[in-house]
Amino acid sequence: MSPSRVRRCPHGPALLAADRIAQSMPQAVDRRLTPGGEIPSGSIEDIIRQQQF
Repeated sequence: MSPSRVRRCPHGPALLAADRIAQSMPQAVDRRLTPGGEIPSGSIEDIIRQQQF
């Protein structure tokens, strides 16, 4: 979303945040949560706690 579109839209900041999360989520899952293409053992909460974001 372009900065000018964010300024014109009353929900711009929320849309911009959602857009950035949507762009970064696949990389976070690929690189952090499934290293080497393997799903680590343990609960998702345990896996997230082990990360140093």
